[in-house]
Parts: sequence; structure tokens; C-alpha cells
Amino acid sequence: HECIGSAYLQDLGFPVIVCNLVFNHVASKRYLCTTKPGYINNLSDASKETMKLQGGLMTSSEITNFQNDSITPWQLKIKIREYDDMAKNKNNNTNWTSFFNQQLQPILEYVLISQ
Repeated sequence: HECIGSAYLQDLGFPVIVCNLVFNHVASKRYLCTTKPGYINNLSDASKETMKLQGGLMTSSEITNFQNDSITPWQLKIKIREYDDMAKNKNNNTNWTSFFNQQLQPILEYVLISQ
């Protein structure tokens, strides 16, 4: 799904860095499962199963490649994944309009200015 989403956004004219964030959705999950103790325990059963099909835990060379991406800083890829995780939490009472205005809009503005 990350390939389809990335290609779709690219066709709409989104900047490469935004498309790359979507493209790295699965890689970010794999990275966090590999490097953040306990992260995998917070995934749904379905997400744990699909992770196996998506390559499982990252190797050391995959971690290096993920961190050395010349298009998107790895910290930003992780931050977007964390936002995605927050949105899936049914107990999360986040005001998403406020969240967008305070958190995501500055990131998107930075991305668009950087292009």
C-alpha cells in the first residue's frame, strides 16, 4: 500500500519528500520494531502478521540505508509513523484539527519550502 499511496501523491504533484514519507511507511514500522524495544508489542495482531510479509525486522545494512536516505531525514519518517500510530489509538482524544495546525502544518510548510 505504501507504493500505491506514494505513486498517487506523486501523480497529484506532491513534493518528492512527501511521497517518500508515504513510501517509507512500512520501512518505518520495521525500523521501529527493530530499534525500539517493545514497539512491536503495541502493534495490532494484523500489523504483526503483515510485518512478517513486509520483511520482518531490519538487518543492520537496512537500518543504515534507512538512516542515510538522501531524500528524507529518518527522524521525520519516524515522526510521521508515530502520528499514524496515534491516529489508530481508539482511546486517543486528540483534537485532530488543532493537532494538524500545531504539528503537521509546520512540517508540511517546511517540506514545501525545502523543495
